[in-house]
Amino acid sequence: MANYTIEERSLVPQPTAFIHLEATVATIPQAIAEALGEIAPYLEESGIEMGELPFARYYDVQPEKVVFDAGFPVSRPVTPRGRVQSGELPGGPAIVTTHFGLYDQMRPAYEALKQWAQEHGRAAAGAPWELYYTDPAAEPNLERWKTEIVQPLAS
Repeated sequence: MANYTIEERSLVPQPTAFIHLEATVATIPQAIAEALGEIAPYLEESGIEMGELPFARYYDVQPEKVVFDAGFPVSRPVTPRGRVQSGELPGGPAIVTTHFGLYDQMRPAYEALKQWAQEHGRAAAGAPWELYYTDPAAEPNLERWKTEIVQPLAS
């Protein structure tokens, strides 16, 4: 298991524009890319500033079906249109770690977050999300792909 540093943070609620998706584990990257490609032009047309880092928030992960939201933090709530919905990444206490490498090799990072929470007597509060620092199309070196994983905690 890789060595992951866990950091505690107090998050501020962040409005989002997202698309709710279902995919297989293998098709997650394509589903995210298509969703972000649909959301970005809508935000630009609407004059809504989007955050630099796209996210995906995972509600249910099974080999045959993954249920998640993919989108962008935004400067203000959006008016839903088509598949694009308005939402929020929650504020409050959270733990965060950073993973470098392939997306399909992040399980140890999630396990490190879970272990930290157990060791510190803390409970998860809602679905975790990932913030993507690296555009895979722009960075061919897989070891440089940087993803931050956020797990909200109960107060």
